[in-house]
This record gives sequence, structure tokens and C-alpha cells, in this order.
Amino acid sequence: MPRKLKRVPEKDLVMSDIDSVSFYDKEGLLGFLRPVYLMGADIITAIFPKKGVCLDIGCGSGRYTIEYTTRIPLLKVVAFDLSPRMIRLAKKNLRESSLIKPNLNKQINFEVGNMLNLERFRSQSFDAIVCSYTLHHSIDKDEVIYVLDQIKRILKPEGALYIYDLIRPDTIEALKLIEEKFLRDYPSIFRIDTVNSLRASFSAKELIEIVRQSSLNNLEHFISSRGVIILKLYERNRSKYEESKSLKEFISYSKSIKARYISGLKMFKEAGLDLHKLSARQ
Repeated sequence: MPRKLKRVPEKDLVMSDIDSVSFYDKEGLLGFLRPVYLMGADIITAIFPKKGVCLDIGCGSGRYTIEYTTRIPLLKVVAFDLSPRMIRLAKKNLRESSLIKPNLNKQINFEVGNMLNLERFRSQSFDAIVCSYTLHHSIDKDEVIYVLDQIKRILKPEGALYIYDLIRPDTIEALKLIEEKFLRDYPSIFRIDTVNSLRASFSAKELIEIVRQSSLNNLEHFISSRGVIILKLYERNRSKYEESKSLKEFISYSKSIKARYISGLKMFKEAGLDLHKLSARQ
């Protein structure tokens, strides 16, 4: 009989090992994270305001931040991560990207920061907020609710929100399968980090219930086999999206995936985002 996998919070919340950080960054550029970034960037481009100030909570090495910011030239982004090594790499990636798109250097500011210190930002100071691959680093649901309540406070009433996070596998056997099938060729330190992140993730039901307990409202959420996407549309454009029935309608914006990544579907599945199994809006 399959054994239920219980949530185990991560002991080390900062990715600081140089090999793990470098591999994570490479996967965001050319590997399994790339199509996830492209999909998210396409959704963000569709639902975010065309100008304003955005906060990116847990930006990692900055690849994702750079991807969506490139598409919204008038957007200013404050992006932070808990890992100093990640931020050093993000600044390096920004310098390199700015050689091709000089405006990026004026759009993005990367800094070390903690999602548990959002009080430093003024109320209603952001037009948009991104929080991707971040909430599972919380110790418990109370920390998640704190972050979500702070997001509510610092986001303008008409502002847009994009949250994506992992889903914990249901069973120990399912986690073992993921480790053996998809992680076996990865460096050991990154494989361990990924398994720990999956163990620390909430189930879809848990995360959605936590969101409901927070002060956030007017949200839409979508569940795939290994991820939860939570959206708040930019209110001034909401009428444009009122008829949306599922995430597939947002996926239609993902021309970049279809044009540049023929193998994207396979990579989506490896990342746990099977486009053929996306659920209807909950």
C-alpha cells in the first residue's frame, strides 16, 4: 500500500552551495526550468500592467525576472532573494543581458532580502507582485499566511499578482519515482535540494486553503500535476479576461514556447506541468 508523504519543512532555507546554485541557474537558461519560466512570463505579460513597479519575492538567479521584465519595457522591478550567492549571480546575469537590452539595467534592482520582512515596504506601493517557487520555503502555514497578508497590504487594490509553487507528491513512492526518473542525472547536491523542496511543499488542497485563510481576494487558481498557479488580474484589464475558463486560455499567449522549444511539452512534463492535464478553473 502506498505510504502517505507528510510535509517536512526544509532545514536549510538558503541555497548557497556553488555547484547547486550554478546548476539551478543553468536549468533556468537551457534546462527543465526554462519552459516553466517561459510559460510564467507569457502569463505575466498578459495579466500585468504595462508600466508601474513590481516586487519579485524570491527571485533566485534572476533568469525568470529578466525574462518577464524584457517583455514589459516600462515595468520597474525590485527583486530579492535570501541567498547572497543567488543575488550575486542575478546581478551578473543582469549585466550580461543588459549588453543586448541596455534598458534592463534601469528596470531591475536585485538585492538580498527576506520574505518574512515585507513590513519594510509601504502599503499599496506595488502595481504587481511575483512570488514563484518561494512559499514552500516557509516553516509552516502561518508564515505563508503572513506573506500573503503582507502581499495584500503592499499591493495596490487594482494590482496584479502571480504566484507559482510546487505541489508535494501524495506518496513516498511518488517522490521516489520522481527522484529516480527525473533527478538521477543531476548533481547530488541539487538532487537533494529538489527532493527536500518537494517534501517541504504543500499539497494543492493545503495551499489553496491557506490562500483562502489569508486576506487576499479576487484570485483565480489552477492546478497541474505538480504545480499550483494563483493569479490576480490587473483590475483595469479584468474585463478582457472575464470569460476565461481555464489556464489553457493563458497558455495561448505562450507563442515563445511553441516557436522556440519544440521539446517543450516533454520538458513541461518533467517539470510537473503537463499541458494536457491542466484542470479547469477551481
